[in-house]
Amino acid sequence: MRAAAFLLTAVLVLLVPGGGASADEPPYALTRLDRVATALEKDPFFIDEELLGTLDAKERKRIRTAIRRTSRSLGMPVFVLLIPNPSSSEADGRNDVFLHWLHDELGKDGLYLMADHEADLEVVPFEVPRDIGYMLIGEELVDSADPGDPFADLPQRIEGALDELAGTPPGEPATPRLYATADPFGRKELPVNEPETWGSFWGGLFAGLSAVLALYGIAVAIRGRYRSLTRSPHDSPQPRVKSLRALADEELARLAALMPPPDDAPGRLYVQRSYDAARFLSEGVGPDPGPRDTGAALDLVGVIVLARQGREILEKDLLRPLVPCRMNPLHGPGVLKRKVVGMPTGKVCRACADVRPNERGDKVLRVPGGYRYHEVDGRWKRGYVGQDLAERVLESLSAERFGDEDRPRG
Repeated sequence: MRAAAFLLTAVLVLLVPGGGASADEPPYALTRLDRVATALEKDPFFIDEELLGTLDAKERKRIRTAIRRTSRSLGMPVFVLLIPNPSSSEADGRNDVFLHWLHDELGKDGLYLMADHEADLEVVPFEVPRDIGYMLIGEELVDSADPGDPFADLPQRIEGALDELAGTPPGEPATPRLYATADPFGRKELPVNEPETWGSFWGGLFAGLSAVLALYGIAVAIRGRYRSLTRSPHDSPQPRVKSLRALADEELARLAALMPPPDDAPGRLYVQRSYDAARFLSEGVGPDPGPRDTGAALDLVGVIVLARQGREILEKDLLRPLVPCRMNPLHGPGVLKRKVVGMPTGKVCRACADVRPNERGDKVLRVPGGYRYHEVDGRWKRGYVGQDLAERVLESLSAERFGDEDRPRG
């Protein structure tokens, strides 16, 4: 039904005559940022015409209710937008970049939430007086639980994200720093998909039907692609490689902003090693790893942990970093010892410590293919992710360079 609604919307856009566009009017009359900002001035909920068919009237009403409720709770405007953001966009596919630029264009502080063409959520609070924290919203809200229809649970996820943010404790107003951005001179002016006046009805009808057939073929291909993406065989954390790549870029940029470390920093040498190891791993993965690349997923986890360890040493004046959570190194430092089936006893974070013993194995970080991160051959299987991660990574990279070690594989 959603695909049919999308295609029907596309037909109407192609066939309905334009209101005042002339043949001499330039195709790039307004940037998308201009259009979205203008629309948000009148309505805090914006849906791009390309995604109109993804939500029905009841779902849109549910989101509007959540917007009003959250705005009252925060005492600030809440803006929600659904808009495609492919890698060819003015923000190079970076949702956080688009929201920062949109905030500059609109000129209003508040909570900005965006869902892109893959139904992925991005949240940026601008001077919101709440202690929201770094992760902003839970990982389970960022991506859809249904690869076959990622928009199916979008209203619930948007509502859940807004309610979660509304429930955060009061704090100092702050705006997250944008650590990685698109080319500042690359604000590509994308065409406004305004309807055009066709020479004749039959010409428009023929073109419209041709476009529908093309769109249908694309929709079938995309749907097949989503269905081919299998989730972990267990209900356990398995972040997408795309999400890991974005987070790794952010964490590495945050550490790079602190480099070189001060000469009097207690753990200066380890910070430098953490930075070098993270940078080498990141460069080895490349900017666009495949969604099923197990080795890339593991290396990106390493980049994230290494970058966080480097900052942790500097910010807390440590000689060595704290041991990451054994069950999921992305959770942060481990604080309590727990036994996990198939793993040596080690420290886990407080959230993992509260998991029932018989369920801990299902909560271990997994990578594409459903593998637990420590079961994949390579540097991670031998050493887990601990205090000596930087040394182990640098040693393994050196060994790989001279052909003494196999690369991680899945």
